[in-house]
Amino acid sequence: MNTTLIKKFDRTALPIMAMSGVSFIGTACTPLLLGNPLALMLLSPRIIFMGLAAGQMSLIPFVLLASLRLSVTDPFHFLLGRRHGPKQMMKLGRIGRWMAKPGTHHKTVAIGLLAFRPIGRHLMWAGAQNVRDRWVVAIDVVSTIVYCVIVHKTAKRIL
Repeated sequence: MNTTLIKKFDRTALPIMAMSGVSFIGTACTPLLLGNPLALMLLSPRIIFMGLAAGQMSLIPFVLLASLRLSVTDPFHFLLGRRHGPKQMMKLGRIGRWMAKPGTHHKTVAIGLLAFRPIGRHLMWAGAQNVRDRWVVAIDVVSTIVYCVIVHKTAKRIL
């Protein structure tokens, strides 16, 4: 009986792993970087750090920098979903298990989730459901920009 403990590693995950490491370091350095919220946001784009940076920046530079940082790993999440398909999505929770079953509206749901919030698992689901690349890019860019504008406007009102 030949059982492998380690399956073949997909190198597409390397940029995601690298940026997760950068984010971890940024979060760990929070006490040192509180005086520089832009650096903190670029290292670790958590909502609290984005809000701090937004409070000190005008809209256009903030949206540009925050959108770029938030989107760095998006193509890799999409490619992982495209390469591994719906079967692997079963590991991503209840919606992932539902999306892995054959169905007619799964592509629509993947697009809706992506438009609502372009996070890694939504990009993977879009890839697994074979959503067209240009649709994913367009939806990802627009929804990320809208998200960043909302964060900036909210932070400016609060701070």
